[in-house]
Amino acid sequence: MSCNPALAARIDAAIGAGWRKDSAELEKLLAHIDDEALLTSLAGIKLANKRRFAEWLREHQGTVLDPDSVFDVQSKRLHEYKRQQLNLLWCARTLLDIRAGILPERPVTVIFGAKAAPAYTIAKDIIHAILCLSDVIAADPVARRHLRIAMVENYNVSAAEKLIPAWISLASKEASGTGNMKFMLNGAVTLGTLDGANVEIAELVGPENIYTFGLSSEAVINSYARGDYDPASHLEADPRLRAALDFLVGEEMRATGDVARLERLHAELAHKDWFMTFPDFADYCATKARMLADLGDEDAWARKALVNIAKAGYFSSDRTIADYNRDIWQADYAR
Repeated sequence: MSCNPALAARIDAAIGAGWRKDSAELEKLLAHIDDEALLTSLAGIKLANKRRFAEWLREHQGTVLDPDSVFDVQSKRLHEYKRQQLNLLWCARTLLDIRAGILPERPVTVIFGAKAAPAYTIAKDIIHAILCLSDVIAADPVARRHLRIAMVENYNVSAAEKLIPAWISLASKEASGTGNMKFMLNGAVTLGTLDGANVEIAELVGPENIYTFGLSSEAVINSYARGDYDPASHLEADPRLRAALDFLVGEEMRATGDVARLERLHAELAHKDWFMTFPDFADYCATKARMLADLGDEDAWARKALVNIAKAGYFSSDRTIADYNRDIWQADYAR
């Protein structure tokens, strides 16, 4: 209601304003799943919000974005278990593909919003590598027509208020809580592993309205228990992964950034990869390619967005408190 007033007003027009006090009423939107006028207006609101965010980012830090490109956003704290490094490797792989003549379905702008804890060295190394790769791509006249990277400086609530309503086409990449829910409420379609809040999101919206990839939680837990994970075996089996990883310490990246930081990140992944980036890489790339291809059907994508909005009411704290009261407290209270 506060940061995306155009969407809030359009929902009012479709189902009334009751959802503002009872988020479960958002499900009334499902009755409008074939309303072409509504779907078209949602796409227009998305584009307007993307333009607003692009203008804000230009004024905020001088970064220029193409609002007509796909906005692929990973917005959460920088941590290895959030696996921004997986997205980083996808960007490196995509750059190599572009140079080989293999182009993305449509131009993509990958936007990172994150901060790292001051003492978290590897997290800061990941940020450094993202910024270096952004500069390498920006300096390539061919690649930058198809791929750009932007890191939102000093990411905070004020930045999120501009970013989240931009109706990110691909939201979050890894298990998350409220981050994914905020994007979902604004019409984003999530790409992530079936862990954390993504499990509940998938159950609510159905498999056709979320994109999942990678190892199951059970498989990861069992591998940790056995202590048998070997990142080198994945690098040997997947030349595309090896090329993406090695690009991080290649000549262009070394000329752009701090060699010690780049080599430390490379070694951490190549010899440890504690958060199992490598086993999910191929599936992540394939799922993301399918997602980018699906974006070509604008009506179908708008329906996916509408379903995500309609099902987001479940995550309201009001619903959570009501459930606690029903199952545990059993207190009488006036609405």
